[in-house]
Amino acid sequence: MSRARFILLYTLAWTPLAALYAVVLGSRAEIDFISALFGAGWTIGSAAILGAAAWWLSNRIRYDRVHRLRFIVTHVLLSFVYSALLAGEIAISIRYNASPASYERFMREALGWQLLYGIALYGLVVGISYAVQASRRLRDEENRSARAEALRVDAELRALRAQLNPHFLFNALHSITGLVRVDPAGGERALEQFGTLLRYVLDVNRERSEEVTLEAELGFVRTYLALERLRLGDRLRVVEEIEPDALECLVLAFSLQPLVENAIRHGIAPRAGQGTVRLSATLVDDDLVLEVADDGAGAEASRVAEANGLGLGAVRQRLETRWGTAARMEVVTAPRNGFLVRLRMPATTPVMHGRTGDAHVAAVSTSQRVAS
Repeated sequence: MSRARFILLYTLAWTPLAALYAVVLGSRAEIDFISALFGAGWTIGSAAILGAAAWWLSNRIRYDRVHRLRFIVTHVLLSFVYSALLAGEIAISIRYNASPASYERFMREALGWQLLYGIALYGLVVGISYAVQASRRLRDEENRSARAEALRVDAELRALRAQLNPHFLFNALHSITGLVRVDPAGGERALEQFGTLLRYVLDVNRERSEEVTLEAELGFVRTYLALERLRLGDRLRVVEEIEPDALECLVLAFSLQPLVENAIRHGIAPRAGQGTVRLSATLVDDDLVLEVADDGAGAEASRVAEANGLGLGAVRQRLETRWGTAARMEVVTAPRNGFLVRLRMPATTPVMHGRTGDAHVAAVSTSQRVAS
């Protein structure tokens, strides 16, 4: 808090007490309105100035359980000093600005109450000061905890992504190696596609960003599918159902490719005929729902739950780490009924997103697009 703001708030905090004191003084027949205002301003102003000193001291006298007694005794003595100074200031003011009878009456009837009032006022000022300090410390601790949690989540996400990247690159190189042996020209095109994939991986790693737009992630997945199509040919059929509004939503980088790779490896590659991989992205309420499905042989749901595959497991962990219970991954499969993975996460968009997107991404329509 800036010093000017503190002074303003501190002054405003004393204003109601000054107004109340002026009303009490003004209720006496021998004191006119102007004198009541002047007296209240002088007295409460003195209390406020002494209170500022008490506030300053309380910021330097730290509470320590080990020295609790010393802390209490120190403030008790300071409250007596504060009260004595305030009562003395009021007594001097009455002595030189009022009649001798008023001064004698104050010393005889009101001095004791004034001393008690000063002690209570000191306790109020110091109590508020320590409450503000405690609130500030709590807020600082919450901020530190939030930063620590953000760093922990970021570290976990990066560790999980670090597992996926070598896994993906190794599999891609393995596919290219097999293609080069039977189709050198196709292998050359595959190497070009692999260079595009590698550039995306390097760009995301360089930017140190865990989240990218669905538009960018889909571009990466399409390049990967083009690489796989060089190997599988007409056996791989891809269907996309993408809502244009979903393209601006943020997703975890490299979260779709492992699902597509899983669909091709287990659903398309083992079969002799043509197989279909379906990609969909829809907005449901405030969530983004992504689906990757294939029409392969499927599997027993119990076997899928027991499987420890790196791809699906890492994607699930990354979703849970990033969004907790607000995101989830669902697997739907059965023998001879294909395999579907559904990701659901909060639909968020970048605060500023200046890119217009690649031409092939912008061409996606709401209607079903079939790539063969």
